[in-house]
Amino acid sequence: MNQGNIHSENIKNWVRPLQRALTLETEFGFINILGKEKYFNEFLNESFII
Repeated sequence: MNQGNIHSENIKNWVRPLQRALTLETEFGFINILGKEKYFNEFLNESFII
């Protein structure tokens, strides 16, 4: 696997959970839902920091 493919996979692995979380938050009317471990805002914040 070359460097470009590794970056592509890393991006896909980062985007998929974000897409799912945004979809769920939208479906529940933007109420800052509690996921398995944390609230949506906490998950979103940590996703962009790391």
